Amino acid sequence: MSLASAVSTFGDKRRPTACQRCHKRKVKCSGGVPCQNCQIAGTICTFPTRDRNVVVSEVYLQRLQALAETNIVNHGSSTPLNLEADVTSRGPEHNGALGTPRSTLANREYRAEKLTLKHATAEAFVSGLQRLSTKDAESSPESTFQNDWTSRADSYSVGATEVSSYDYVSLNFDTSCENVSIQLPPYPYAVQLVSQFETFMAWEYHWYCRKEFHSSLEGTYRCPDSARSRNRIWLCKMMAVLALGESYNSYEPPLIDLSQASEKSHRPGQDKDTRDSYLPGLRFFEQALSLFKMPSEEPDIQHIEALNLIAFFCYSLNRRKTAYMYAGMSARIANSLMLHIPTMAEGPVVAEYRRRIWWTTFLMDNMVSSEMGLRPAFGFAQAEHPFPSDEHIPPAYQADFWDCSIMTAHLKLCNIRSHILETVGHLQESDFTSYEGVIAVPLRELDSWKNELSPDIVFDFAGGVPQQMIDKPSMRSLASCYLRYHQGYIMLIRPIFFKLLSIVLGKVTDMSSIDGLLALSARCLEAAKCNMRIIKTLSDRSRLAKYGFYDSLHLFSGIMIFSLSRLVNAIRPLSLIQESDDLSLYFTARDLLLSMAACGNLASKGHVQMLEDIERRLDNISQTQDSQVLDVRLDEISPWIDSVGGVNMFLDMSGIS
Repeated sequence: MSLASAVSTFGDKRRPTACQRCHKRKVKCSGGVPCQNCQIAGTICTFPTRDRNVVVSEVYLQRLQALAETNIVNHGSSTPLNLEADVTSRGPEHNGALGTPRSTLANREYRAEKLTLKHATAEAFVSGLQRLSTKDAESSPESTFQNDWTSRADSYSVGATEVSSYDYVSLNFDTSCENVSIQLPPYPYAVQLVSQFETFMAWEYHWYCRKEFHSSLEGTYRCPDSARSRNRIWLCKMMAVLALGESYNSYEPPLIDLSQASEKSHRPGQDKDTRDSYLPGLRFFEQALSLFKMPSEEPDIQHIEALNLIAFFCYSLNRRKTAYMYAGMSARIANSLMLHIPTMAEGPVVAEYRRRIWWTTFLMDNMVSSEMGLRPAFGFAQAEHPFPSDEHIPPAYQADFWDCSIMTAHLKLCNIRSHILETVGHLQESDFTSYEGVIAVPLRELDSWKNELSPDIVFDFAGGVPQQMIDKPSMRSLASCYLRYHQGYIMLIRPIFFKLLSIVLGKVTDMSSIDGLLALSARCLEAAKCNMRIIKTLSDRSRLAKYGFYDSLHLFSGIMIFSLSRLVNAIRPLSLIQESDDLSLYFTARDLLLSMAACGNLASKGHVQMLEDIERRLDNISQTQDSQVLDVRLDEISPWIDSVGGVNMFLDMSGIS
């Protein structure tokens, strides 16, 4: 058969569908090309194009569906869906790695047009309480809440090298380096600092391959002139680890002053007028920064490791914006090295190493972004990697990795935290009439998180930190995980104190939902007390990060909720009975926060200032209440306030970014 006859035969073949002209006119179509009707009319005969059936991943379909739901919720159904924009800007609705559908936000109609995650930060929460407690505000309860909650809290601002596959212009800047000399600490002290670093934070992240790092550390001291020992990015990473290890020193070295009159001795690098005399790890950290150089066109996976370490130490300095920028740079380099794409091409060990480095980068970016009130570079819906696994690591390489169970638990908590931020960031005044239903899904996720843990790391803190947990080598990383777990409850439930404060001030008279709110406040208070118990135990065991941002944040949040529980008793006296052990716990926690501020923790200084402001406002509110009720409550509260005297000496906020 000739090509022409084949085309003719194909053209004469009757089609099962009508052409567009016949379909529009509702007449029978002959099915040919052209059909008889179109041929008689002398018009073009066009048949509809049938869609092809293609096979796609179910996870991909779920992501598209989640993005579509998010687009409808936030923009309305009339707005075209921009998948590319939504992938980079929207928070997760479904986590492919977890396999957990997120329909919470899609099932509710939010009136807010834009979500700013700064709404859920501690500073924004305190700022909202401050404005709401001003009784002469000329606004309705609804608008007062809306303005408070949407505030941006301005008053508290805060492997192998991948060779490029294209030609580019080389710059002298790419290879130019400053001539620097670094002084390493004595080898025993360096080993101690590395051990201390790993004790505090090795299980919940993957910073480096352990066996290789220790071998390189020893080699640097044995052969300081070798090429490896003089590699700048290796030295940068090593100095950052030493800085973080030293930042966990529990005790300040004594300064013995034998000078006379005004000639006061001071430590090297300390200004004579500076009150904060000691910041452990700072000298090592500044050396690490002097060694780091932007990798430009040919980044290395070691740059990612160094940047993650640098970003974390920035929180010891309360340099939150700096941490955000370093973490963002790390995420971009990880992307350029394709670490976000699973691969087994180089074997299971390299694949697991790449996976854990990527997840650590993901965690850092999400953590620092949420504290800035900004969206991270990646959401969980974009995660292609499964969670870390020890299953495919050969015995010969197991010494390079830590047990992955705590890191996996941390990742799941990070996912739940993003859901909490989405939920809390969209709250409206009307949501408080059925607040239990509004937070039901993330609350259930928090409950499920603990139930899904391995039995050997499941603990209860109602009576303190169990001895079984204290005895574990991973005790400090486990404590960090549980602090974040309880902080999730606090973040999710603490907005009800806006409503309770409005009721106490007489701005809201609707008491229909009060029983549910009081029940939730009791649950929030219990989470706060659990965190205070954990931090007290960490302090007793010399495991408290005295210069750490997150320990200070969790301690401050717990103390604040304990203080705000006074609002519950103002509405319904003796609803939350505080035992003598609870008051003792409060005093201890408050003293710890003050001591952290006293030793130079700038984040703690800011937290102390916010706490004092809230407690002062609560005192003012208490004085306007019924005197009989106040006699019961203030007899318990007055010792707390008296214990705060003399704190102003710690409140120099000039160093807070």
